[in-house]
Amino acid sequence: MIDNTLPPAIARSLVSLHGVTEVVAVAPGMSGARVFRCQSYDGRQFALRRWQSQASPKRIAEIHRIVASAYGNGCTMVPQQLPMDFHGNTCPSFDGSTWDLATWVTGSPLPADATVQQIAAGAAAIGRFHQAVATMGNRMQPAPAVRSRLSRAAEVDRLLPRLQGVDWSACPEILIRPLARARDQLQTKWASVHHEFARSIRGYHDADVLTQYVIRDVHRGHILFTSTDSDQVAESVAMETTATKTDATDDAATSYRATGMIDFDAVRVDTPVTDLVRWGGSFLDSHHLGDCGADAIWDSVLAGHQRESTSLQSWRAGEFRLLAGQLHRISTWISLANWLDWLTIEQRKFPTNDQMVARRIDELADLADLEL
Repeated sequence: MIDNTLPPAIARSLVSLHGVTEVVAVAPGMSGARVFRCQSYDGRQFALRRWQSQASPKRIAEIHRIVASAYGNGCTMVPQQLPMDFHGNTCPSFDGSTWDLATWVTGSPLPADATVQQIAAGAAAIGRFHQAVATMGNRMQPAPAVRSRLSRAAEVDRLLPRLQGVDWSACPEILIRPLARARDQLQTKWASVHHEFARSIRGYHDADVLTQYVIRDVHRGHILFTSTDSDQVAESVAMETTATKTDATDDAATSYRATGMIDFDAVRVDTPVTDLVRWGGSFLDSHHLGDCGADAIWDSVLAGHQRESTSLQSWRAGEFRLLAGQLHRISTWISLANWLDWLTIEQRKFPTNDQMVARRIDELADLADLEL
């Protein structure tokens, strides 16, 4: 059965071009995009996506070019974009929205308590992407990741006074406690966090580093793995992960092979360090509380990346730990401030449920409390 909410022109192209017989909506994530899982008469599966309104066709086409370059240069974990009309257009507009279609990517995210070897394997997958898109060019310049965080941190300084007398009445009740906790944390600790970040990364503000196309938002749910010692096929995951769940075993002896990479909405030019910080940081909370510390996480992601990419070959573990740790920490605190800004001042609405938003804010607050 084909979802009856699809524009008729989209439904017709799916049937005529790709033999699709079934289209089912996937639960929405936080971006505002809609994703559908499609299946053809011969068993092939696709991900159909209606992009969020703020994504322009030009920007979507740019993302398609970058991902296609990665695939063409041997990074076959990424999805392949498919034509949606007989002219070969991969991002047509219908009913005021831009759509695209890609091959369905299979696999499961690593568990939150993955081993450092498994985390390193994910970093190696990121390295393969970086190496594949390096043919699109690179340049030496100050890292946008550092400058953008310094800029946003200055904006948070100006935001905090506006949060002191915030009116919670417009917020759903389930969000009030985590938002109040986030506000209290920021009011208590933000000044020292901002000062330490600015002091620690002062040398990187104007320092030229290698930059190239990077993913920028590649966390635990965005690299998919298949267990290599199991006959079971890993659960298929949609193009946009809405909740990071896995049925993979927690046995440390289990071997995982990266089989998929998803979500390239944020891809832009920056230092490859950005992706490793996002990836390693998504495991940091559980490992910091367990047997494996933050340094082991940062060492594993750098070593894994260096096996597959030349972009960070000159970096040493100590130098990487310093920058990665500071970028991860300030990003956590900025994210807390962002949620307060979005929900209490801008009063944004998100397509996902409030429980997921509350859980995300609590996760960030817990991570901020770790004082990594």
